[in-house]
Amino acid sequence: MSSIMEDTRVPKAQWNDVEVDALLDYLISQKSKIAAIEIAGLGTHGPAKTGVQCKTKWQSLKQVYNAIDRCRNNRSGCHWDNSAGANIQGEAAEAQWAQFINSSSANKVMKPFKNSGWRSC
Repeated sequence: MSSIMEDTRVPKAQWNDVEVDALLDYLISQKSKIAAIEIAGLGTHGPAKTGVQCKTKWQSLKQVYNAIDRCRNNRSGCHWDNSAGANIQGEAAEAQWAQFINSSSANKVMKPFKNSGWRSC
């Protein structure tokens, strides 16, 4: 009987780069619109946030998160906490910090976190 049954499995999807980019663009744009609606009642100052503004903020937050991750995981002896940030103390740490900040334009977003954590900036 099993030889008579048809194989009803759906073939595995094959994604090319253009399709993946289009999917991500769509998801990001839809998420941004939904996020703007969800946070509309939370605003304490300024106009209501738009989908574009939510998308821009999301991209900015991702850049900061990725920079913090690079700082924590790619530097020997690196300190990080959400209160004191990188907690740079002393000349040696200062020199190491300056080298890290200047080593990549992507690391420049870390400047405010030299001695201040995520929420204090």
